[in-house]
Amino acid sequence: MVAMLFILPEVSFSQNGNDALKKDDKRLVYTLFDQIMELGSAMKDQLETKATTDSSKIYNPDYKMQVFGWHADFIGSAYQDYHFESLTSVAYHGCRIVLRDDGFIEYDYGDWFSSSVQGLIHETDADSCNMLLALTCDDSNAIAELLRSEENRTQCIKFVSDLVTDRPNVEGLVISFEGMPFNLKDEFNLLVERMKKSLDVFDKALVIAIPPARGQNKYDLKTINKYADQFVMLGYNYYYSGSYKPGPVSPLKHSKEWGELNVQQGVTEYLSYGVPRNKLIVAFPYYGAMWEIKDSGKSKIQYSFYGNPPINEILQDIEDSEAQDSVVYDEVAATAQCTYTRKSDGKRYVVFFDNVQALKDKYNWVNGQKLAGIGMWTLGYDAGETQFWDLLANEVNVLKNHGLNEVVNDSIPEFKPPLSEAAANADVRKILK
Repeated sequence: MVAMLFILPEVSFSQNGNDALKKDDKRLVYTLFDQIMELGSAMKDQLETKATTDSSKIYNPDYKMQVFGWHADFIGSAYQDYHFESLTSVAYHGCRIVLRDDGFIEYDYGDWFSSSVQGLIHETDADSCNMLLALTCDDSNAIAELLRSEENRTQCIKFVSDLVTDRPNVEGLVISFEGMPFNLKDEFNLLVERMKKSLDVFDKALVIAIPPARGQNKYDLKTINKYADQFVMLGYNYYYSGSYKPGPVSPLKHSKEWGELNVQQGVTEYLSYGVPRNKLIVAFPYYGAMWEIKDSGKSKIQYSFYGNPPINEILQDIEDSEAQDSVVYDEVAATAQCTYTRKSDGKRYVVFFDNVQALKDKYNWVNGQKLAGIGMWTLGYDAGETQFWDLLANEVNVLKNHGLNEVVNDSIPEFKPPLSEAAANADVRKILK
């Protein structure tokens, strides 16, 4: 417990019978209060970080977690090597919303009707996994066109409902709008509400994928929670091609080196926005971020973004370049980093990625937070690297035979965010008046 003692100067009161503060004294109290709030806010941030960090040590091997795997359409038949016994759910990521040049919305089915996806659905059914279809879009203009039109929303619901309900072994739908605009919360609520009602007729689940929280809430999550059976936070892309410097794709916690935005911060934000712990899955990357180190002849090192290679390619490249000893591990970010000369082209690179140790630490952190589970983008990026399946088998108590619309771990108390500084300030000023 931390206590704060503040010594305030003597404050005089007027003698008008109602103990009202004089204007100068009010100003003094306000100034002191603002200073206290600034100090309190800084201490609160430190304590919240410590509390979250400490709670990650409370690892419970008996705690069951969902394991949610994305299956991207470009992965093809890689599902044949999946260890379905270690998965709770698999979501086919290949059905997209497209905005045509003439302004009309159309839908790309991907490989949904292919023999490959049919094989995937068969495998999930045989191993008691939930099979899901994901409706995706990262084009903010396309999403806006969809949400602003009642006709477009109706067509979307019918289109997706038909795809999901056409196959009895498909358990539900994932909506993943990574390009979600800021000003269409109400319209998105309408889509989610009506989509859920349509799916409920066939007892199908609705899952909402939400991007990394960056201090700006694009969703009315308290309302959406009434209709969503699960949420999947995409805990990656914190550092990417547009970043001002190389950095980890999925930093777990705050550090001076990697800044304020991280998985821990994102989870805390989404809990405060109304997402229940027992409905929140956090997905981690099976890929890295790679930059070429440029020799500019200047004292400051220059970097050029190279790409996001899959984890199996990263590990193979490091091995081929005999750079295993150059891999360093950041315990705070729970991320591996390697700076090396690549054998294939002789150039210098730095790559950030989640190796087995990183993912183990992140899975244990999710366990300690008593969240619904973990996920990964994308299954198949680990092809040939059985160590990632071994990690799931040995470290994660996987929840199987679980319907996505069945709430689990409902005895865990809901997260109650502390009173914000602005709210506290407003309340105290109201009293002083």
